[in-house]
Amino acid sequence: MSAATRPPLGDSDAWLTALLAQLPEGVLLLDGDLRIVAANPAAGLLFGREPGQLAGRGVGTLFVEAVGAALSGQGADAPLSLQLTGRGADGATRPMHANARLHGAHGARRTVLTVRDSAPDAEQAWRVRAAGERRHKTFTQAAHELRTPLASILGFSELLIKREFAPGEARELLEIIHAQGQRMATVMNQVFDLARIEAGGRAALRLAATPLDGVLVQALAAVKLPDAQARVQIDLAPGLPPLAADPHRLALALANALDNALRYSAPETPVRVHASAAPDGSLVLLEVADAGAGMTPEQRERLFEPFHRGPQAQEDGTGLGMAIFKEIMDVHGAAVAVRSAPDAGTTLTIRLPAAQAESGDRHG
Repeated sequence: MSAATRPPLGDSDAWLTALLAQLPEGVLLLDGDLRIVAANPAAGLLFGREPGQLAGRGVGTLFVEAVGAALSGQGADAPLSLQLTGRGADGATRPMHANARLHGAHGARRTVLTVRDSAPDAEQAWRVRAAGERRHKTFTQAAHELRTPLASILGFSELLIKREFAPGEARELLEIIHAQGQRMATVMNQVFDLARIEAGGRAALRLAATPLDGVLVQALAAVKLPDAQARVQIDLAPGLPPLAADPHRLALALANALDNALRYSAPETPVRVHASAAPDGSLVLLEVADAGAGMTPEQRERLFEPFHRGPQAQEDGTGLGMAIFKEIMDVHGAAVAVRSAPDAGTTLTIRLPAAQAESGDRHG
């Protein structure tokens, strides 16, 4: 640095203060008695006080843990990392991560303590752990679900190997084996779908301005039940805004919702789909209503659990469709409400973000 650009020595305190004010992490400068000499604005925000109010306080008063012993025993060349619980002016506590470094000059002991809120880290760790536990539970349940069809395949194929059957009987056994193999493939594909959606999250979506009518056409075509086309009645309000959605994922979710509504209602009853726009155009409200047996409050609570099936479940259902539906809705930022009662049918109300709102959020 040239003499022309070097700041005057008398301005060093002002330069230090300006530098600390720009740092995003809280900084506490401590004297040899571990009292706060100076603090930056970020530290003030963390502890709910003005930086000037922190000056002169013992650093131990800001934390639940006794930090004095750890800081007093710190060597000059040994940076110290601590997980602490900070205490605000109102008594509220929050997890914090602190790094301490000792600086000694002319016999004076000085410590620089940087602190940051570690709650986001803890929340992320909790989310990762919870997701891992959910995946473990899902795969454990999947292994259990696969045992029955696997036993059928092994048992009937062994019969075919060891015994002679008339052509008609042999074909019947082969059809059973084929059906059980298809069931295994369906369970495995849906488990992998669920895991991929959960692991990829919103970042894996291919968002685009997506017309709802086209998505519903794809969803209905994907439902394999023979009476689906005849029973599903679609009513879309005119002028619906396009959705901020991944069309493939959204069609998969709605296909599962339609399949579930059709399976849990009588064959002669309709499944009604109605959509309208919120007054400000930021959302599309989509309802899927059936006239089926309905659910108790306890059954509603378990609707989106993997492998959960209601008492009226059909044998070829996997119990994964509504779990996949909910996971896709979650990554789209769509809210889902369930209204149901015994003998009163079930209505899903989905609040889907419109493309205009999504675009406005990104650029606003």
